[in-house]
Amino acid sequence: MMEHTILLLQPIEKHDSRTWTDYNCVDDCLEGVCKVYEEFLKKTSPGSPSITYDITHLFTFIDRLNDLSVLVYDTETSLYTPHDKSWIKDRIFEFLRGHARGDQNSDDDDEEDDEDVLEVIDEFFVVNIC
Repeated sequence: MMEHTILLLQPIEKHDSRTWTDYNCVDDCLEGVCKVYEEFLKKTSPGSPSITYDITHLFTFIDRLNDLSVLVYDTETSLYTPHDKSWIKDRIFEFLRGHARGDQNSDDDDEEDDEDVLEVIDEFFVVNIC
């Protein structure tokens, strides 16, 4: 079942830095959070042909954001349920672990996913961005 999800992001204290993005499901939103971090890495390391990060770097980035939350639509109540950074990090961990184990559907694969290489070593995730 698709759970419409809205990502609310405020990277710095300035109110005009607030932004939001909507997604068809929670997994797409979690991938969106990872992409926000990857874009940040690309901007801060423009000359690097590839960038490697692990989940602890991603979580530190999330913690340093002024605000990050999601609203997930509940079809039973017809309401959006808010979730905080802690919930997002827990879901990202499960999302990445699922991808590392090959639990993702082949229908969800696209060319961008092929560029990211995900390894799992004792629950330690490493992502290479090409």
